Amino acid sequence: MKDGLQLADWYVNETERLQIGARADPRLIRARTLLEWFQGRDENEASFRDILQFGPTSVRTKATAEDAVSLLLSHHWLSEISPRPRRFQLMGEGG
Repeated sequence: MKDGLQLADWYVNETERLQIGARADPRLIRARTLLEWFQGRDENEASFRDILQFGPTSVRTKATAEDAVSLLLSHHWLSEISPRPRRFQLMGEGG
């Protein structure tokens, strides 16, 4: 009985460990969604207003859009081509 409980305890702990490791950061998910939106467009440019109005639902608030854009800018997936009005261009392969 004792060995069975230890084995069950190990499985519970292992399952918890794997689930924690598999959780993705919501910020990264939103940035990836925005990147996929950019990649699916006919144009490789968009304004910040376009993102707020027509972008993925998860980035249609100013705060979430700013966060997603800043992540994509920092990883060179986007470049800012105009500060006012804010416009962004999709870059080649990122990185």
